[in-house]
Amino acid sequence: MNQTQSISDSPVATTELVEALAATALSLYRAAMVANAGAFVSALRQDLLHPRPGDIVMDVHEWWRPADERLGVLEHIMRQAEGGGCVAFVRRLNGRYETWKQAHLVKINTQPFNLPTRAVQERPLV
Repeated sequence: MNQTQSISDSPVATTELVEALAATALSLYRAAMVANAGAFVSALRQDLLHPRPGDIVMDVHEWWRPADERLGVLEHIMRQAEGGGCVAFVRRLNGRYETWKQAHLVKINTQPFNLPTRAVQERPLV
């Protein structure tokens, strides 16, 4: 007899998914910080380090905190903070609004990142 699993029964706990998302985002951020990187990595770094309102973001400054406390949707960057980072207004995953001080925000891509394009001269088919 086949038993079907309800869609509402998640096979993986939400906490595990959030932790995996945070670990992946932190790894991507660290990989994008490579000096003298190629065009793709340089473009990726610019995209990651310049989140805009509405982007899902993670604070990489306090990486030791639980992932669900470091992830949220950026509502507004209020100002640059003294000593680096910024002061940002963020809606956390639990829906609560917070002001993050001294935050070092990294955008979490929700779509695949595209390679930078450059003009390519077409060759005639032979």
